[in-house]
Amino acid sequence: MDNRAATLIERFTDLSRQFVDDGHTPGLAVAVAFSDAPPQAHTWGLRQIDPPCAITLTTRFHLGSLSKLTVAIAVWRLIERGALRLDSELVVRDVRFMLPRGSSSVRVQDVLLHLSGISDTNTWREEVDDTPPPRIDLPDIVRIKKAPGTGWCYSNLAFGLLARMVADTVGTSFEEHIKSTVFSPLGLTSAYFTRDAGTDPELALPYDRVDETWRVSPIPVVDPLPSIGLVCDPLDAVRLAAATAYSRRLLRLSMFEHLGQARYRIDGSGTHQRPYLLRSEMGGNEIFWHDGLAGGHSTMLYFIPRLDCTFALFTNVSTWGLKNHLGPVLVRRALGLDQPTSTTPRPIAKSPLVGRYGFPVRSILEPRPPDVKVVQKDGILRLTPDAEHIEVALHHIEEKDNLRFAMDGDDYGFNAVFVPGPRRGAMRLTVDGLTLLHRRRWPANLAWRTHLGVRWLLARLACAIAPRARG
Repeated sequence: MDNRAATLIERFTDLSRQFVDDGHTPGLAVAVAFSDAPPQAHTWGLRQIDPPCAITLTTRFHLGSLSKLTVAIAVWRLIERGALRLDSELVVRDVRFMLPRGSSSVRVQDVLLHLSGISDTNTWREEVDDTPPPRIDLPDIVRIKKAPGTGWCYSNLAFGLLARMVADTVGTSFEEHIKSTVFSPLGLTSAYFTRDAGTDPELALPYDRVDETWRVSPIPVVDPLPSIGLVCDPLDAVRLAAATAYSRRLLRLSMFEHLGQARYRIDGSGTHQRPYLLRSEMGGNEIFWHDGLAGGHSTMLYFIPRLDCTFALFTNVSTWGLKNHLGPVLVRRALGLDQPTSTTPRPIAKSPLVGRYGFPVRSILEPRPPDVKVVQKDGILRLTPDAEHIEVALHHIEEKDNLRFAMDGDDYGFNAVFVPGPRRGAMRLTVDGLTLLHRRRWPANLAWRTHLGVRWLLARLACAIAPRARG
């Protein structure tokens, strides 16, 4: 009998229990699967506080963005059967695409790699409000903000459109197609899409932390599109993930072999993005992961190819704690990596890495996260976002072609890597191998708070114009 999953969960127990005891979440579930071996799961805490009701192995969670796994599976299956190609044009019945002038059409690969240029805010009102609405159905007209294939733009809507294209290709609804080709062969009895949801007694109740007390959060409307609308229990979630990564039960090629065909590089830096998975390295080991936030729940999925291991975390609170704290620590424990012996960054001489790093933008009003600054205090490099009074110390851990630092505060889970640029003195910064930032002397667009102020003014202007337009 394969006991690797149970053994790993035992190694996770003390950290997982502490995460709940420290008040990060009312309840937590961890599920682990190795290759084709039966998955194992364990739970801590409550899915409902009053009256007390413990999380069990049958408790269901919203998977949020991890739902994109089903869309990718359906696409890979059609590609294996010759019904689609990675360079096939995205064509969706009853949907018209408005492309930027001179750009080419959106391809299947563009959607999988978040290069479609399709934003989740599809109209100017949604853009001003900065809140993608829950979509009961797809829009008739999709306005593409960036030329497809030219820039990374995370999009739930694009995956929803791709799911509709799959449905048009197979001649049935996407949900029914996934039930018959994925859920049924794998025996996933707990899985369903929110479009099919009624009152589910096994669904964990979402909570918020208010004044050191857990309170039931207003249950948000969850987007029923397949790109974000999957619900299932922890065991079924890792069964689904492991079946695509390490076996041939659903696909002729494993997920990683398919992903290799759809790989792309950012600015030649060697950093790879994946469709619904992001790539990191830890202790020289390749890690793929993605997080999900929906319905007041948080989820985190990890693949560790060297171990043939998949594990996932589930909570009934909307939190970044899985991604920034618990997840990286559990990955290190799974890999048998020790924490660094020194908790104090080593002082260095005056560094040429000091400067402002920001996202490339095309327009002064283009939304983007705040710039990141690298400063040096007392001989120690520190990374700080412009909009927050937070400084993260950088621990120098490796120097080859690139300068690699461990970021303090995340239990050394993620890295900051400075990559020499093509021009002398230029420098690029990747954070956890995911976000590419270019160093520049001055901000290339509006400061973040100024940007938010402009959004607020536009929203007020829209509210003032709307009554007159109706009159």
